[in-house]
Amino acid sequence: MFRQHLLAGAALAVAALAIASPANATISATTTRTPIKHVIVIVMENRSFDNVYHGYPGVDAANFGRDHEGALVQLQPTPFEGTCDPDHSHEAWVKDYDGGRMDGFDTAPPSCIGSLPIDPLSPTDTLATYPYGYLPYAEVKPYWDLSKQFAMAQRMFASQSGPSYPGHMFIIAGTSGNQTDDPSDELVWGCDAPVGTTVPYLNSQGNIAGTEFPCLYKQPTMGNVLDWYHIPWAYYSNNLSYVLTGQEYDISTQPYDAFYRVRGTADWQNDVVPYEGVAREFNDILTGHLPTVSWFNPPVIASDHAQATTSYGPDYVAQIADALMASPAGYWKDTALFVTWDDPGGWYDHVAPPHVDNNGLGFRVPLIVISKYAKRGYVSNVRHEYASILKFIEWNWGLPSLGTRDALKVTDNLTDMFDFTGKSASIPPKPVVGIHAGANVSFFLSLPLDTKPLDYTPEERD
Repeated sequence: MFRQHLLAGAALAVAALAIASPANATISATTTRTPIKHVIVIVMENRSFDNVYHGYPGVDAANFGRDHEGALVQLQPTPFEGTCDPDHSHEAWVKDYDGGRMDGFDTAPPSCIGSLPIDPLSPTDTLATYPYGYLPYAEVKPYWDLSKQFAMAQRMFASQSGPSYPGHMFIIAGTSGNQTDDPSDELVWGCDAPVGTTVPYLNSQGNIAGTEFPCLYKQPTMGNVLDWYHIPWAYYSNNLSYVLTGQEYDISTQPYDAFYRVRGTADWQNDVVPYEGVAREFNDILTGHLPTVSWFNPPVIASDHAQATTSYGPDYVAQIADALMASPAGYWKDTALFVTWDDPGGWYDHVAPPHVDNNGLGFRVPLIVISKYAKRGYVSNVRHEYASILKFIEWNWGLPSLGTRDALKVTDNLTDMFDFTGKSASIPPKPVVGIHAGANVSFFLSLPLDTKPLDYTPEERD
């Protein structure tokens, strides 16, 4: 149900849609530059490169960081089940970055639930060094196994200097319209948020200049471009899955809700899977119903988000990869699976990001490319960002640019991570073992999820 405050922007959005007509009739779902006919983008949550790949052989991952006084801080193992969530707001990012010194991660205290952790290096300061944590190998082994078997990037940067909301927007549109941080309403992020919901936005200098409603009325997304050329797509989401965690989480993982050219059109019904997406993800792989381009959002217990209190994320990704490798529909022969994280989550990373514009780049996040055509055991040193995935889709299908970050010459298209000569394709893939016994396809298909609609009203929350 749309709010009254949408009406003013609706006419503008509808008028803008009139320009959406194909300029090249030769573009189609099956006409590609490469053998890749399907792209899947898995969007995990809130992990930096150092946090996931600490100790990974041969990569640029730190053992120590610096605090704001210049003292060395040894990174400590901090499992998925940790009870604190590092501050990853835009303002915290500015402190962490500290003009490129990357030494302010102890200046923005995390939020915690339950008992507070004790810093073994400074028992009297229980929180300051919590962001200097890394995931133990036992919990990230599936990610490492996939990285060793296929391709991974150690210069993948988040596109934004803020948290999940703008990160997800960059992943589907190459821009957040300068909106940063998370909207003030905790449950509905986008064009159907309650009246009075606001989100901060950045000025040309990259500073917060004010607030506005969290909806972009004119900006097209990759979904819109795909529609113009009749290329099937879908965004698989999962509504509030707090049944297993005991906590209520927001619906931040549905970025198309923030773009009126999807949220206010038939695309919202036709191309967005609003809840129980995890079941559709696996079923569509197994039954041959994947669209050409899709985004997969994991259920919250498998999202890798701090304070989600579970470690099922690596199992989820491993099961998706294994399902593709063994797909009865033959998806392994023509699919590229990109796995990335929507923001660094406030976790320490030692590599200062390059400055592209007022939004970023942000700190490093992991990127794993899983495909029959991915270079095997390859570590990319090329600089990537979220718009690189968009640029690969555009390059592979011959699509026009969105005119956002994907249009910049400094944004690459990820082709360094592929080998289309046939050498990599000739190597049989190996299934990846998860970390939890029983966390198989059936487990994820049977997750009890809240099935309230994405646009439920405040009264319906109770």
